[in-house]
Amino acid sequence: MCGIEAARWVPRAERVFLGSVAGILVITGLLKLVSAVGMRGSVAVADPLFYFLNQTDMLVGVGVVELGVATFLVMSGNALWRLGAVLWLASLFLLYRLGLVFIGFQGNCLCLGKPRAWMLGPEGRRMDGVMAGMLAYMLVLSLMFLWWRRNGVVTSAEAEAGEGGEGGGGATGGPAKGVDGYGI
Repeated sequence: MCGIEAARWVPRAERVFLGSVAGILVITGLLKLVSAVGMRGSVAVADPLFYFLNQTDMLVGVGVVELGVATFLVMSGNALWRLGAVLWLASLFLLYRLGLVFIGFQGNCLCLGKPRAWMLGPEGRRMDGVMAGMLAYMLVLSLMFLWWRRNGVVTSAEAEAGEGGEGGGGATGGPAKGVDGYGI
């Protein structure tokens, strides 16, 4: 991949990726919190992996973390930190799923909270696959964008210049200069 070509599309692709992850986290976080409110009067069922927490507490905790990370993705101006936050959260989700596999858990994941039961009916296993796909999306693309930055495919300066929109306006308000100095 040519550096000039990457300087054109990678920063935009990063912004689209981070925006889509923020949207996913807002939806899943809100569904978890709505589920937790609906479960308040029911019998407390222990989380299969963290048995010292009940499912309601786990849904509230994870929902708040997801909404916090989504807020950070929208509010932060540092793309490296935003990509790192996505990688951190996706790694935690992956470790949780691996823990469930390790203990032999056979039920459905509460990735979308309890509303999934009335939203999907018998299609719960299919939704587990969709959520695993979203986890892979978050994990693989955050690693890929971080790797590209680490290996100089796109430098932070190029990405910051690309965030100014079409035709320039990086952090200084002047015209953005690309890798060849002509404002690509």
